[in-house]
Amino acid sequence: MWLFSSGPLGSESTGPNGCDLREVSIPKEIGWVIEAIKPRDHRVFFGALKHTTFGPLERVLWAVPGSHKVLIEGDFRDWADVEAWSETIAQQLTPTAAV
Repeated sequence: MWLFSSGPLGSESTGPNGCDLREVSIPKEIGWVIEAIKPRDHRVFFGALKHTTFGPLERVLWAVPGSHKVLIEGDFRDWADVEAWSETIAQQLTPTAAV
């Protein structure tokens, strides 16, 4: 089993203090899941945000001054990165030839 999380928004891969945004975006709740099911890998990918799809609570958060600095609207998914990761999974699933 492999797990992924959709995380950071924006076009920068590092935060203002130089931290890797993927690393700091690992959901805190994922620890017990990883411990329980022992996936082969867990990867964080950049996400997408479109405010027109928000429900009532998200609309309230969107209206808070300064929220757009954190809730950056756009599609920041790196499909080449997703494909490269999926290729590594496919390679692990492909049986090796008998010697």
